[in-house]
Amino acid sequence: MKKGTWYLIVLLTGALLLVSISVVSAEPASSGPIDCLLDITYDDHDENGEPYWLGTVEGPDCSVAGTIEFYAVREEYFTAGKTMHFVETFVIRPVDGGELYGKNYGVWNMKSFKFRANGWVLDATQEWEHMIGYKYHESGTTTDPADAPPIDAPGGWAKLVPANRQNAP
Repeated sequence: MKKGTWYLIVLLTGALLLVSISVVSAEPASSGPIDCLLDITYDDHDENGEPYWLGTVEGPDCSVAGTIEFYAVREEYFTAGKTMHFVETFVIRPVDGGELYGKNYGVWNMKSFKFRANGWVLDATQEWEHMIGYKYHESGTTTDPADAPPIDAPGGWAKLVPANRQNAP
């Protein structure tokens, strides 16, 4: 093979390498799972007087650390025995600014007070757009609602996981 052909192959390979490096470096920093501690309380009301869960997501690996709010989608709730099936919309407001919006579907055991839910990040402000389609998971235990209000769920867990699904429900 001619010397000029080898030179061209090496030059093109180098150019492709540079382009692929710049594409990889443009990936968002939080391309893996995000683990957060979840601490929420059911004792606040929105502007319409509707109660909602309000709390924090935080922790050393929680890049979306900030506040979190859950609003009941009551028409989708139902109870089967000692298990309440719930649907909520949520808003995460990271301390770094912006917002993430989602919806989750969960169960709460009215005897053990344990809950878990799964959902999706459905929308976000510009700085968090890369997380649209992330899976959302949560679990924890609430205080007994028969005790004096508020109902607390301290020491829970929330996780956001990248997903290939772009059009989550």
